[in-house]
Amino acid sequence: MWYKLILPNKHWDGTAASVGGKALHLMQMQSAGLPVPDFFILPSETVRQLIEPISQEIEALLRKLPEAPSGEFSSLAYEMQMLVKNLPFPQTLCSEIKGVCRFLFGESHKLAVRSSAILEDGLDHSFAGLHDSFLNVSSEELTENIMSCVASVYKEEALSYRLLKGIGFRQMEPAVIIQQMVQAERSGIAFSMNPQGNMADAVVVAGYGLGEGIVDDRVEADTYFVSRESQHIRQRLAVKRSQCLPALEGSGVSDFPVEEALSGLPTLRREEVLQVFQLSMKAEEMLGSPADVEFCFDGKGHLYLLQMRAITGLSFEGLKILDNSNIVESYPGVTLPLTFDFVASAYERVFTSSARAFWISDRTLQEYAPAFKNLLAHYYGRVYYRLENWYKLMSLVYSSRASV
Repeated sequence: MWYKLILPNKHWDGTAASVGGKALHLMQMQSAGLPVPDFFILPSETVRQLIEPISQEIEALLRKLPEAPSGEFSSLAYEMQMLVKNLPFPQTLCSEIKGVCRFLFGESHKLAVRSSAILEDGLDHSFAGLHDSFLNVSSEELTENIMSCVASVYKEEALSYRLLKGIGFRQMEPAVIIQQMVQAERSGIAFSMNPQGNMADAVVVAGYGLGEGIVDDRVEADTYFVSRESQHIRQRLAVKRSQCLPALEGSGVSDFPVEEALSGLPTLRREEVLQVFQLSMKAEEMLGSPADVEFCFDGKGHLYLLQMRAITGLSFEGLKILDNSNIVESYPGVTLPLTFDFVASAYERVFTSSARAFWISDRTLQEYAPAFKNLLAHYYGRVYYRLENWYKLMSLVYSSRASV
């Protein structure tokens, strides 16, 4: 039987139909000349061939899932995973894969093995953390980890996510990424737009060792906030006591202590933070959406991008638009909370009174009371205008009887 492998190159221009979202993004980054470790892909059609002997059993079990109670759901998911893991791996494909590994990565290599589902890492669905990845994998363990990657799409959490999102059990066969393992000394995650704070900032989170420790929140990490406009950096440093590194024996990773001399130092230099920031902005441009990227620096200081995906679930509802033009002259330094409370109250009283001069009714003023109350914002000790509320007031004035 003939099996297909995909060895991407800088001119590859395909879709996610065969390779899944995660692998597609790797290919796009590589095509754009971004620093991506070498990799190749077992496409979904090859995976479909691998599990063909058990496909009918899998389909029968999947049909039972939607109505299955919790305990039975777990048992069905486990049964499907074991069906996949117990499949014999074809010797012809094994030999071909190992030959490609030697060609791309050399005789002595360690690998990262990751699943790449067709619906994964898109704007609507991320599957982040739901499918298994394996790091520091040797050639001898490769085929076992490939099948474990495939089996992970049948994990209880992944199947529950599909039902919750209304995806169902279509396009289940994942592609599998086989990538050269970077011996990272520092790693992290970057968001081109802060999903939980000031959206005018990008965020870079970094710690020592492999990114697995950062992603799983197992190790301490520094956080850098980068202004998307000025590239000014604010940093919040942690005492870094632990790091995730390749296990001393066999495959996988383990936690190790950080050298005491390094624990209190910034993980990244300023120029390295800006390097990561610029690549996250490039990822945002490629995706057409705020981006989440994983990165690492090796022992020589070379930066690599390991993944990129769109930030899902980002809501612009309730967005606060801040601007300190003009008001910065009145409050140029840090303003204490008590002073801000007095100033905000004064603005509310003055502009509510002014609105009455435009014959705006008390009923309308009551409706717009939250906007009058929040004409200003206090952010990191500075005073700003809340522009979205000023826009509401301006539209109210322009539609009033006095403006006709």
